[in-house]
Amino acid sequence: MKWKVIIQFLLSMSTLAILILIVNYTALYFLAGGPAFKNGRTAAFAERFTHDFGQRIALQGGRPYVTPEGLDELNDQRAWIQILDESGAEAYAYHKPPHALTHYSPSEIAFFYKYAVKDFTVFISRVEDGGYHWSYMIGFPAETVAKYFLYISPKNVQTFFPNGFYILLGVTLGGTLIIGYLFARRLSRPVRTVIDAIRELADGRYKLRLAPKGIYKDVYRSLLHLSSTLSSLEQHRDRVDRMREEWIAGLSHDLKTPLSSIKGYGELLAEPSYDLSPDERTGYAATIVRNAVYMEALLDDLRLTSQLKHNLLPMDKQESDVVRLLQETVILLLNSPEGEDRMISFDARPQTIPLSFDAKLLQRAFLNLLFNALVHNPAGTQVQVAVSGDESGVRVVIADNGVGISKEDMAKLFDRYYRGTNTAASHQGSGLGLAIARQIIEAHDGKVEAESRLGHGTTIIVHFPQT
Repeated sequence: MKWKVIIQFLLSMSTLAILILIVNYTALYFLAGGPAFKNGRTAAFAERFTHDFGQRIALQGGRPYVTPEGLDELNDQRAWIQILDESGAEAYAYHKPPHALTHYSPSEIAFFYKYAVKDFTVFISRVEDGGYHWSYMIGFPAETVAKYFLYISPKNVQTFFPNGFYILLGVTLGGTLIIGYLFARRLSRPVRTVIDAIRELADGRYKLRLAPKGIYKDVYRSLLHLSSTLSSLEQHRDRVDRMREEWIAGLSHDLKTPLSSIKGYGELLAEPSYDLSPDERTGYAATIVRNAVYMEALLDDLRLTSQLKHNLLPMDKQESDVVRLLQETVILLLNSPEGEDRMISFDARPQTIPLSFDAKLLQRAFLNLLFNALVHNPAGTQVQVAVSGDESGVRVVIADNGVGISKEDMAKLFDRYYRGTNTAASHQGSGLGLAIARQIIEAHDGKVEAESRLGHGTTIIVHFPQT
């Protein structure tokens, strides 16, 4: 992978270098010797223009002059012209600058051709007509046309080619490849680090050793965040699997006891050799029914939590009074065997609070929360239920002054399959009550939180946004 990155980078650099050479050569060609842009003001065009301009020079009475077409072309190029006879004297001029001479010696003509005259670049040519020989000078504005001379030694050029050219080419390519390799290696090292880190994550090794620095620091931070998230998810999965196994073991134990009772009493009722009194038969039958109801409740809890988890439970939400629902829930619990001789206070402000909810499901959630406060605390524990509502939503607080919950149990309080360490041995439950309560509350777009300390009671806070 490392070499692939380096080779691709070197190929990219080579391609870029070739493109730069092509662009530079093309630009030089168009600026110096190629086709003209915008009225053709380049050195090569000016030279051709001057050479071909002899066609625009005519004779009249033995004197040269420029045809009207030639004058138009000079005006287009913002150029001037001087026509000289064989002695170098001026025979005709058009738009010549004030500093131009009227007579030129051969050396002056050579000088003006080689060097710019004031603000003009001069090109020279000659024309022959009717036995007359005329030289003419055309000056172009220096800001549009300029001439530069390159001096070379043919002997050195012949010595340099071809061996020197190949040496220069080899040194250039070698230097480019070395610099490119070093840069590509430095560039590919972080990429290789990222690839190795991804492989470690794929193999389940989430403890990455990355130092977020350099141009890849954001990538490193993202990988570290991903590794932390994956590690947390794996720990959560292991914890859920462990709790599921514990729950299955506990549930098997809970089902084994009622099944044994049902089987035992069923065999007694089915055996004709046993002489049972009517009261005994009625008691045995009642025990069978009670255990069957308990098992049915366990199965209902399993079905309900699965439906809530996968959003498969149809909800019949209607706007109603949540205060009244809570009052009915408290009364229902106080009239049950679990609420006998228990103290539950109720406070609502205001007395009527509208909310859209599924009455059956939400009452199930509040029953589970209240039931948890009763069965896990000794008799005499006071439970307070307070409900309030404002523009931000509805707030329900269920607080008790019981034994409280440890930090270890608090972290798992609303997890499925979890049973607290302070659960009484006589209490039979599925371990799904609080998890179901949280799922129902969240299905109503609500949130549930718990606060507790050992020996200081527990407070459950439920909040629903206002709809």
